Amino acid sequence: TDYTQTNMGNFSDGIVNVDAPVQNDESQIKINPKVEEQDLARINRFVFENQLIDISGEQNLDFNLTQDDTSSGFEVGLNSSALSIEKYLNAAENYAQIVAPSVQAAMTCELDDSLCVNDFIKELATQYLRTLPSNEQIEILNNVYWLVNDQLGQAAAVQGVIETLIQSPAFLYQFESDGANMPVGTSLPVTGLSMAYRLANTIWAGMPDAQLLTAAHRGELSTPDQIKAQAVRMVENEKAKRGFNLFYRQWLNVNELQTTQKDVVGIDFDVLAPHMINAMDFYMNSIVFDDQTPSSFNDLFTAPLVATNNVLSTITNIQSNSSAMSMEDTVVENGDQRTGIL
Repeated sequence: TDYTQTNMGNFSDGIVNVDAPVQNDESQIKINPKVEEQDLARINRFVFENQLIDISGEQNLDFNLTQDDTSSGFEVGLNSSALSIEKYLNAAENYAQIVAPSVQAAMTCELDDSLCVNDFIKELATQYLRTLPSNEQIEILNNVYWLVNDQLGQAAAVQGVIETLIQSPAFLYQFESDGANMPVGTSLPVTGLSMAYRLANTIWAGMPDAQLLTAAHRGELSTPDQIKAQAVRMVENEKAKRGFNLFYRQWLNVNELQTTQKDVVGIDFDVLAPHMINAMDFYMNSIVFDDQTPSSFNDLFTAPLVATNNVLSTITNIQSNSSAMSMEDTVVENGDQRTGIL
């Protein structure tokens, strides 16, 4: 089913309060006068993983998800195969098994205290769905909890609720309901929660934090200055590196090095490839985020620097005794010089 990019017609799954006034700024329409229709897309595998990392604090999550649709040049959650769906279901189950014990340990409810359980579920759902859940969503999660609790106990019930949340459309999709009561096809500026989600996806490849969501609910993501202020704040966060790395790796097809086969005498490319990817990350992050190195867009392509270590010395011709990456000058004895990421 096709939905317009900024107008969901009368559609609402209860993720946001569609009766709240829409915070609009006409200047945004002047900046972006044309809004294209877009298929409803699932969050891609990177955002899926990063959201769960942000929520749980678990850094070593490996879901082995399949590659998303790359027809646009970047991975987008459009077409899902049966294998892809199975892997997302398995990911939800595995993640719930990992985090359920700590979530249950923080739960203070007695086994038969339905009011406490309801409040606990509401708080948990708010954390995963990024906004207050609807009454219908709370009812579904309560049914899951008590059904599993009666048969398998509280630990399994908590796991079941977490697994249900991660498999829900409200988690896997980012519905934009600004202007939900307006005629389909109406052009609207991207503000509020829609802008918060886009900023988080673009800069962090993850979910909005509390400060960004607060700004969205207060109508403080409506003007260019407000949006810029949040973007600048977000770039200063360490999570901006993962968002930037995700973008440039897809932009330059860097991840293809992981599956590229090369037969070069004296070089084991299977060993070399992951170091090459790490070196590119190190180079790009040094240029973009490190105040001690050049930091203009042109420097990405013209800086006389290279990231290298002892493994990469065979191709950079810069000797190193350390496995740690370092930025080195690329001037060689005959005066030749390699510059930039390419």
